[in-house]
Order: sequence, then C-alpha cells, then structure tokens
Amino acid sequence: MRLTFLGTGTSAGVPMIGCRCGVCTSDDPRDQRTRPSVMLSFGDDSAPDGERRLLVDTGQELRLQCVREGVERIDAVLYTHAHADHVYGLDDLRRFSGRMDDPLPLYAEAGTQEALRELFPYVFGEGRNPNGGFVPKLALQTVAAGESFRPLPTVPLSVTPLRLMHGRLPVLGFRFDSPEGSIAYCTDCSEVPEAARARLGGLDVLVLDALKPTKHPTHLSLAEAVAIAADLRAGRTFLTHLAHDLAHAELQERTPAGVEPAYDGLKVGPAPA
Repeated sequence: MRLTFLGTGTSAGVPMIGCRCGVCTSDDPRDQRTRPSVMLSFGDDSAPDGERRLLVDTGQELRLQCVREGVERIDAVLYTHAHADHVYGLDDLRRFSGRMDDPLPLYAEAGTQEALRELFPYVFGEGRNPNGGFVPKLALQTVAAGESFRPLPTVPLSVTPLRLMHGRLPVLGFRFDSPEGSIAYCTDCSEVPEAARARLGGLDVLVLDALKPTKHPTHLSLAEAVAIAADLRAGRTFLTHLAHDLAHAELQERTPAGVEPAYDGLKVGPAPA
C-alpha cells in the first residue's frame, strides 16, 4: 500500500493568483501546492499493470496531477465532499473510464451524489448530452459514515468513512486498512469528533488538515492539527490542505517529531521509507 499526495494546497492553490508573498514566489518545488487529493496504490497481479489505484477527490488540477505522476489507470474514486476543489476535475475521469469495460465506481454520501448530479448534468442526466461521447462512464455508489466497504474486489482493503466537520458542513474522512497497515485521510475539517477519533487508533499514517497557523472557522490550524496528532498517536502524521502562510521549510521547523508537512508528489507507505 502506497499513498501519493497528488495535491496538498487549499481551494485557491499555491501560488495564489495575484499574490507576491514569499511562499507564492518561492523557488522550492514543495511550495507549489495544487488542490487537495491523494491516491492509494496496491500491488495486484490481476490488474493490467500490476497495480490497483484508489483516488480520493477530483480537484481542478487532476489532469496535471495524473500526468505528473504517470497515472494511466484508476479503479475507483472516493469523495470527501462536493466543494469545488474536490470535485471540479470530475470530467477528467473520462480518460480513465474510457479504458474500462464497466463504469468507473464513485463512492460518496447521498448529499455529495446529489451535488455531483447538479454540477454535472451532462454526465449523470439522461438525454443531457445530445452529441454523445466525451463523457465519463461513472457509477455512483452510496457510502455512509461508520459503514466499512471494499471498493477494490481483488484487493484485501477495507475502507471506513468517518464523520468529520468542515465548519457546519458534515464531510467524510477515510480510514484504509490492509494487511500492509493502516492509513487515514482527514482533510477539510475543523473538528474530528470523538466518534471518529475512536476509530483512528493504531494508525501507521495519519493525514490531517492544517490550513494555516491561525484559527479558521472551517479548517484546523497548525496547532490544532498537532494537538490531534498527539492525541491519536499515529506512527507518522502528515499535514495537508496548506495555505500560503508558511513555506514548507518553515512548517518543518514548527512541527514536532512524527509530524511533518506533506507536499505534492510525496509518496509514503505504512512503514518508514
């Protein structure tokens, strides 16, 4: 099991349009933060290229992220919620679904599915694409917080959706358990409720939202994320959904042992590399 950070930025991305701050003009490639997304990869001899891949969210830069990482196949997609920086790259899935015999499965809560249907009527609405073609073939699958499922039938992977709060908006995080270890992805949250924390023990890798140094109504601050990491005691914790307030090097200096900022293209597994 391998986790690839496709994007680690905010809804505006870094660099931000029109900003000349030190982070937005940095020449450190780790300060180039595209919209948030991760991909999990699993060895599988039955796959055409020997791997199964699970994508979490489809932000606006999905095409660029996949080209950068050489991703040519995706087997399933999970959605945390329906904000623009997490779903607006959905149309790029047609390059993946076009290589599949069956529709590409999308796993999302009922409310997220409703939003996707409204945002992409030409994909999900019958008769809404008169020219035909050039539309991803997708199959919506309903998930619910606390109810584990297996999105990859040939891979011994259990996925458990977790209820997180993104300000007043309920969203999902995900815990991934395989024989190789356990990883959890909790982005876009200002609160990790006790019910979710109870299911986040014994992790090898934890990924947490840490928008900026100061408090924010819909995201964890750096200090809040570090405190949650200390409470959950994962083997390693990586911070994502990072704004332009702190450079990667500055974030490294401000985080304790076992906690570190992620960056686009970073790859981690359950055991230290």
